[in-house]
Amino acid sequence: MKGVVDLLLENIQIRCSLCGSWMVSPNGTRPRKDGRVEAFICKNPNYKNEGHKTPKQFILTTSYEFKKQIFNKLEGLYEDLLKDGAKGKTIAKKYKVSPSQISALRTALR
Repeated sequence: MKGVVDLLLENIQIRCSLCGSWMVSPNGTRPRKDGRVEAFICKNPNYKNEGHKTPKQFILTTSYEFKKQIFNKLEGLYEDLLKDGAKGKTIAKKYKVSPSQISALRTALR
């Protein structure tokens, strides 16, 4: 299960929540009640952060765009898993995971 989630997250691109630019980079971590989370910073030279010295900084757990992308990826995987006649090997190949992981996910969903 962890392998599938890691794979889905690896393929999601991150963009700035304010200007929509794909030019973002990691910017350390921030403390949260459940541990530390990775922060990002917008590197778009054409966008100014309303008089602030530093560009816009954000974390993914509060990014609507990121949550939407994760939901869409998981929804696609869920639909593939529940399709009648969809072979585990075919789904595993599509998501680049082992057939045993797909089998475990199907079992967990039923």
